[in-house]
Amino acid sequence: MKKTKKTLHKFTVPFIVFLVFVSVVFYAQKTLVPKSTPDRKCINLLIDGNMQVNIQKMLSEIKKGEAQLFDVREKFEWNAGHLKIASFVPLSGLSRNTVSLDSYDKNKTTYIHCRSGNRVLRAGPILIDNGFKKVVCLQYGYQLLKKAGLDTVK
Repeated sequence: MKKTKKTLHKFTVPFIVFLVFVSVVFYAQKTLVPKSTPDRKCINLLIDGNMQVNIQKMLSEIKKGEAQLFDVREKFEWNAGHLKIASFVPLSGLSRNTVSLDSYDKNKTTYIHCRSGNRVLRAGPILIDNGFKKVVCLQYGYQLLKKAGLDTVK
């Protein structure tokens, strides 16, 4: 009988610790996840196929005044070089709500890019939560857009 109690106790405590850990992680995820998630509301252009075709479509829309392009990289990255057609809207400013979005048309298609394609997945839902109707997350990154021939400024 004593061996059974020790064996039971040996498994009970770690199991309870595991349950508490899982509960804390689940609660943290539930409360810390943004209102909208990128996979449901952000259009990811990698899914749409050929990079060059997508870039030409984006450029055409911007030239017609139907779209705008946001660079969500940080100030030091922007200063090192940026696309001529992009507007500086850093993710850090979006996250802290310190960037004014009033001067931008929220009904236009809004393309967003960063250095590698990761920050756009966080910036997209923030823009959507701020009223932007169609946000397109460019997964290409600044270097690929530059290599594709888009004009840059230093």
